[in-house]
Amino acid sequence: MPKTHSTHEAPRSTTGLPPALANINGNVLDDSILKKLVDPDVYYEFARCRATGLPMDRYSRDELAKSIRGWAQSKGCIGFSHWFSPMRGPVHGEKLETFVGVDFETDALVVDLTGRDLFQTETDGSSFPNGGLRKTHEAAAYIGWDTGSPPFVYRQTLYIPSAFVSWNGEALDQKTPLLRADLAVNEQSVRLLHHLGDTDVREVVCNVGWEQEFFLVDREAYLARPDLVATGRTLLGATPMRGQEQSTNYFSKLSPRVNRYIAEAREKMWELGISIH
Repeated sequence: MPKTHSTHEAPRSTTGLPPALANINGNVLDDSILKKLVDPDVYYEFARCRATGLPMDRYSRDELAKSIRGWAQSKGCIGFSHWFSPMRGPVHGEKLETFVGVDFETDALVVDLTGRDLFQTETDGSSFPNGGLRKTHEAAAYIGWDTGSPPFVYRQTLYIPSAFVSWNGEALDQKTPLLRADLAVNEQSVRLLHHLGDTDVREVVCNVGWEQEFFLVDREAYLARPDLVATGRTLLGATPMRGQEQSTNYFSKLSPRVNRYIAEAREKMWELGISIH
């Protein structure tokens, strides 16, 4: 008789892992993948750029962009986006472009991504509240790839995590101050350790974790609250009838609806290399 399988058995991948675990980091271009895509000399140039902040030579930069574009296209991408976190919050911003360029000798459309386009693009800084950091005639702003954050694929788009600054380097986002603070902590920590006699130290690595708690709010209820939409916080309202007396806000049975949401979100986040448990 042919073998039968229970209809309740969860599907399993060819790797022997459940689907949710089989594709961890599957949409992230991390170093292990990048080393396979580019020549050693190109990877060395990129690693030097990432460690020192010095620019790559043009050839290596274009070869890197070509390889990254090929990887993204193999995952169905037709365009790319420099993705940033404007200080207006809580919604991210992006400048979406396609992999289509123009051959100016023949006027034909070509599929392309140059190294220049990969590392930096220009946008309008006046579209985002910025605390008066710029004058009206100084609206230009730049978006630059934070090479410490690997590109990733989401919904047929290659996302490039980026910093967002004004034309003269003033931070217009939440990422740039964090990067600058990380650099300052590293420099001063190394200096202090050298004074204490630990002269072999060359770098101090900072780790910043994200918030361990989050709140689920129905979309209809969220859109009905201007304070939530504008600030991400509840600023107005009455005290709830029930507080934290029974600790049910931390220890209680998850509803099936919430459980399904968390499982789906967790699987997508794992694909993008985001740690969540």
